[in-house]
Amino acid sequence: MNCHNVEEGMMDLLEAGDLASLGAGPMAEHIAGCPGCSARLMQMRSLFAAMDDWKAPEVSPWFDSKMHARLREEAQRAPEGFFERMRSRFLFNSAYTMKPLVAGAMALVLVAGGGTVAYEQLHHTATTPSVAVQDLQRFENNMTALQDMDQLDQAVDNASDDAVPAS
Repeated sequence: MNCHNVEEGMMDLLEAGDLASLGAGPMAEHIAGCPGCSARLMQMRSLFAAMDDWKAPEVSPWFDSKMHARLREEAQRAPEGFFERMRSRFLFNSAYTMKPLVAGAMALVLVAGGGTVAYEQLHHTATTPSVAVQDLQRFENNMTALQDMDQLDQAVDNASDDAVPAS
């Protein structure tokens, strides 16, 4: 077993407690024989022990009010240009002030999209002929094709009459 594999399994060793609980496995043998891995295991044990003893500091009861005051001060400083003002408005304002802006933008998108769809439907129905007109157009095309075939038949008959010698 190499040091890389042992480092990957080091968390399992920390959860197990000590090497005696692992028995005589290859990982325990490697750590017993490798000074680098055993030192690494001891460092990790001392780190986890220190973290177990550490207590998170209490948050000041005035933290929120101080933070909001600082944000207001920053927001009151007027940014330089239009884009900076818009950026600061999006970053520092609450969601409640943005709701009317978002609602207005969505209404504009819905009106524009609905108007486009309605225009396309009206435009499409005005240019599409009805089923009856389409049937008449097909019939007219068929009649034209039949007349063309009749003219071809007459031309073939006339050509065959001229080509046949009189007996």
